[in-house]
Amino acid sequence: MKAAFFEGPGRIEVRETPDPVCPPGGLLTRVEACAICGTDLRSFDFGSRHKGQISGHETVGTVVEVGEGVTGFKVGDRVTDCPVTCGECGFCRTGVNNLCPTRGRVGGVAQGGFAEMRPILASAVSGGFVVKVPPELPAETATLIEPLACVINGNEKLDVKPDTTVAIIGSGPIGVLHLILAKLRGAGEITMVDLKDERLDQAGPFGAGHLVNAAKTDPVARVREFTGGVGADVVVVACVSASAQAQAVEMAAKRGQVLMFAGLPESSPTATLNVNLIHYNELRLIGARSSVKRQWDLALDLLMTGKVSGPGVVNASVPLERIQEGFEMVRSGKVLKVAVKPQHHLHWAEPARGVPSEGDRQLAEAPEGAALSHPGTTSGPYSRMSPGWHASSRQMASSVENLTALALPVLRIERLASVIPTRSARSVSEILRSTMTRSSRTIIAMSSSPRP
Repeated sequence: MKAAFFEGPGRIEVRETPDPVCPPGGLLTRVEACAICGTDLRSFDFGSRHKGQISGHETVGTVVEVGEGVTGFKVGDRVTDCPVTCGECGFCRTGVNNLCPTRGRVGGVAQGGFAEMRPILASAVSGGFVVKVPPELPAETATLIEPLACVINGNEKLDVKPDTTVAIIGSGPIGVLHLILAKLRGAGEITMVDLKDERLDQAGPFGAGHLVNAAKTDPVARVREFTGGVGADVVVVACVSASAQAQAVEMAAKRGQVLMFAGLPESSPTATLNVNLIHYNELRLIGARSSVKRQWDLALDLLMTGKVSGPGVVNASVPLERIQEGFEMVRSGKVLKVAVKPQHHLHWAEPARGVPSEGDRQLAEAPEGAALSHPGTTSGPYSRMSPGWHASSRQMASSVENLTALALPVLRIERLASVIPTRSARSVSEILRSTMTRSSRTIIAMSSSPRP
C-alpha cells in the first residue's frame, strides 16, 4: 500500500510500504478519509517524536477484513476508533479516561490514517472504542467526529448561559466548532480573533458577531470595546500561540472562564501570563485535551442531525499523493480543513460532497431561536440556541441515549464483500488491490480526475 511518513520538519514522504495484516481480534480497514488537524500541522512544522511513522488520527474507513473471534462487525461496516485506554486506573474508573496514563498505548500503538489501509487494534474492538459510522454520512464529514468530540469535551467544562459573551482566539476548524457549539448553547455576542483575514472570512458565516484581525489591531482592546469595557465571559484559545494565551487572560471579564484548548510546541511549552489578573479578577483557567467515547457518540449525533454541518468545515480534499499540498493549504488559511483521501482517484457510491443534509435544511429554514429535531431523536443540549444549558455528564449521557432511537434513511452502498464472489487464500487487502485494476468486475469505477 501507499502511506505518508513524517520524516522531519517540513518533510512528509509518500511511499510504498507492506500491507498491514488484520490483527487477531481486530479489524482491517480501507481508509476513506483522514483529515489534517492542528497537531499534525504542528508536527509537520516543528518535528515530532513520531518521526518515520504513519500519522493521522481523524479517520474513517471501511472494514475489509474481520479478525478471528470478532463479533459485532462485518466486512463493509464503516468505522472510526477512539484512543484506547486501560479501563482500570482512577481516571478511567471515574469517566475521564482521556487522562489515562497509558492512553493510546494499550494493546500496541495504532497506525495512523494517512495510508490506503489501516488496522484497528484488538484492544480497541474488545474495549468498545470503535464507533460505527452510518453509510449516509460523507467521508469528509465523518472525519470531524474526533475533533468535534474534543471540542465537546472542552465545551462541557464551560458555563455558557443566554447572552454569555464569548471570544475565540483562532478561527481555524477548532475555533469554528467552538463557535458553532457556543451558538447552539445560546451564547450572545461571539468575537473571533485571528491573524489572517482569509480564516476570519470563512468563520463569519458560522455566526460570529465580530471578526478581529490581531495582526492589524489590539484584540484585547477590541473585545473590551465590544463588551462595554467588561471583557468576555468566556475566552477560548484555539490556536498554538503563547501570546494568544496571554491575551486571553487580559480580555476575560471578572470571574471569566479561559479555556486553554491548544498546547504549545514541545520545544517551547511555556507562556507568560498576568497572574494578578487571574488572582484579582477571580478568573478560571481551564485545560482540555482529547475526549471520551460518549463524546464521540454525541459528536456523531450532531453531525448526523445536521446541527453541525460537515461540508462547511471540511471544505477541501486532496489525494494521498498530494498530502504535502494539503498541509500547505491548511497553513495558508485559505481553507478551513483538508481531508486526505487515499482512494481519491476512485468513485464511490456515497453522497456528493456538499449536498445539504436534512439537518442543514432545517437549520436554514428554522426561525431564529427554534430548536431542531431529527426523526427518532428528542431535543438535546445542542438543540439550536437551547437556552441556559449547562453541560454535565448526566445531561450529556441522556443526550447520547437518544442515539438508540435514530431512525435514519439508509442509502444502499455495495460492500466490498459483494465484489468478491468467493473467498480465496489471498488476503482481502490483496483482493482489494487487484479489483482496483479491473473496473469491469467491480463496483469501483476508475476516474481520471478527482470526484467533484
